[in-house]
Amino acid sequence: MRIVLNTNVVVAAFAARGLCQSVFELCLDQHEIAISSGLLHEIRNSLQKKLKMPMHKADDIIDLLEEYGNRIAPTPLQAAACRDSSNDKILELSRTSEARYIVTGDKDLLVLGHFESIPIVTPRQFWESLKQGKHKNEPWSGNASGHAGAHAGRRETIHRPALAPGKRQVSDRSDALPGYSANPSPKSV
Repeated sequence: MRIVLNTNVVVAAFAARGLCQSVFELCLDQHEIAISSGLLHEIRNSLQKKLKMPMHKADDIIDLLEEYGNRIAPTPLQAAACRDSSNDKILELSRTSEARYIVTGDKDLLVLGHFESIPIVTPRQFWESLKQGKHKNEPWSGNASGHAGAHAGRRETIHRPALAPGKRQVSDRSDALPGYSANPSPKSV
């Protein structure tokens, strides 16, 4: 399932252990994260400015997203769709990538409820929808508890090649992510 994670969710995943970290890890492990150059740039800047993260650590996170994400060149919207037009880039990415969800903590996006047919949800709502099994007919075989192996049953796209034999899976990347835990377990919002 293709997901768009807004910058605030990614930054929160590295700010503290908690729900956003678990959602981020789950998406890396069992879903496809849609990314764009603009979104990566915003994530890098936010990690460095808001978290005071050293450039090399922020670059490691960007490298991880580039490796496991699906880079999309978003098609611009004809007219502003969000009351904060800076968020239109997230809507453009979600439409162009045909994402199933936009996961965000941004109230200007959340107030929309959905964009076209794409639900706009909080990390908690996303986690709960997976936990409740609302996506049993999806082409992936993983689940919110992480019992399936990384990338199990996933449809690969031409934008994102399958992992090569012998290549470490996401759950083995504890050295690449500060505070990374291979077993997602949400403890707080």
